[in-house]
Amino acid sequence: MAPTLTLKPGTDWATAWRRCLAVAPEAFRDERVLNLWNGAWHADGDPLPATTPADATP
Repeated sequence: MAPTLTLKPGTDWATAWRRCLAVAPEAFRDERVLNLWNGAWHADGDPLPATTPADATP
């Protein structure tokens, strides 16, 4: 039997995103995370789809 991976409460992507957005709203734009270069926030590259290995959610 394969082991089951379980996320701790509050560690799913949606909750983590909301917590980060509340703390540093300037670091996010259009559903993406920005990069800080020389004291200014910038979008860099093209976002790629990703999934968590714990439960395979996007």
